[in-house]
Amino acid sequence: MHKTKYPWLATLAVAIATLAHPLTAGAAEPGSDKNPAPATTKATGSRNTANSTSKRDTYPFRGKIASFDAKTQALTLEGRTTRRVIHLNAQTRLVRQGQPARAEDLKAGEPVGGTLRKSPEGREEALLIRIGPKDAPAAPATPASPANPGQPPTDPSESIGATDTPAAP
Repeated sequence: MHKTKYPWLATLAVAIATLAHPLTAGAAEPGSDKNPAPATTKATGSRNTANSTSKRDTYPFRGKIASFDAKTQALTLEGRTTRRVIHLNAQTRLVRQGQPARAEDLKAGEPVGGTLRKSPEGREEALLIRIGPKDAPAAPATPASPANPGQPPTDPSESIGATDTPAAP
């Protein structure tokens, strides 16, 4: 009898074959009343429907306004080669520097960004439009008011860090 270098390898192969057999035994039996789940189904955390082809429902956009048609509620963005049309609807939120805005605030040449989705008809519909540059401050900062606003200190003792003790010679 010939000894193998790896005697456990044959045992492993038999174990794998034995374990794999029960998984496929009932899957293709003719006349079976079982309805096995397809092997290719995969649970995902997305909100897409089964017949949807995109990975996400919404996606971001950014650009510069070429024009806005208030009658059709269509926002056209400038592009390098083509223009992109984004439609507004009743659910579209408009925001400028963190504050609500109106459709009349959409002016040509102004930068915009936001979130949109494709409608069942294939139109891009805006959910959120942020008007203004991406790095614009949310609100102007108000400086802390000094004791005498607008007045420089006239006495050296009023300056910051002044003490009541005279300086040593």
